[in-house]
Amino acid sequence: MGLIRLGGGTSLTLPRGYIDGLNIGNGPVDTQHDIQFGAGACRGANNNENIIETVGSIKQIDAAWAAGNNAGGLFTGSVAADTWYHAFAIKNDSGGAAEFGFDTNVNAGNRPAGYTPFRRLGSVLTDGSSNLLGFTQFWNYFLWDDPPQDIDDSTLGTSAQLYTLSVPIDVVVFPWCNVRAAKSGSVVAIYLSSPFADDEAPQRTNGAPLTTLRAWDNSGGGVIHKTRFMTNASAQIRARSDETSTILRVATLGWEDPRGVF
Repeated sequence: MGLIRLGGGTSLTLPRGYIDGLNIGNGPVDTQHDIQFGAGACRGANNNENIIETVGSIKQIDAAWAAGNNAGGLFTGSVAADTWYHAFAIKNDSGGAAEFGFDTNVNAGNRPAGYTPFRRLGSVLTDGSSNLLGFTQFWNYFLWDDPPQDIDDSTLGTSAQLYTLSVPIDVVVFPWCNVRAAKSGSVVAIYLSSPFADDEAPQRTNGAPLTTLRAWDNSGGGVIHKTRFMTNASAQIRARSDETSTILRVATLGWEDPRGVF
């Protein structure tokens, strides 16, 4: 990895995909509209520059972008309800200073002029009132403060169904979920998979892909299981049962986001 002199650049070019620090989190005062960006270093998404921040900064998602701490961070437009925003580090072409901001474009296509290098640091979500939802980040892991139940379906059958989770769009992530499955008066096998994999039927006893969980429900119980998947860029996973009228409920606890490392 690159040897970093935080006081004034780097001794070595950081490797492609490198990121250290630069964590994000809800602001310490206005948690619903501010994001706090931590100090750290990364390689630009196009492997063209190192981006280094020695102090950190707070940016407001409900105000137009402006340079500096405790300033607006939205690259374009006005903050919208129920919308994913990608959080970026950017670098000034002339002075080399690091800055931060938000864009619905996964490649920071609306970043201010004069800031060519960029790197996506994570993603944040607004609610129906355009307020930021609470989360905690540790390295590449993001945990919802209040996990949502994203799936409540009692009609899952033997044909595959796609479901959308509360995880970032436009990128591939690995959600952590609690899953409940049940079938009234009958045993049922459910296979949960990534849309990138082949659509295959669950196998109860032997033969790939086996099952993610096997459940039954004679008295409102069923089986609860914690698991993880790989989404597609639409934040979707796939489910398939070997019985009709299967109950599937999924709560999304959080996700792992490679953040451009791969």
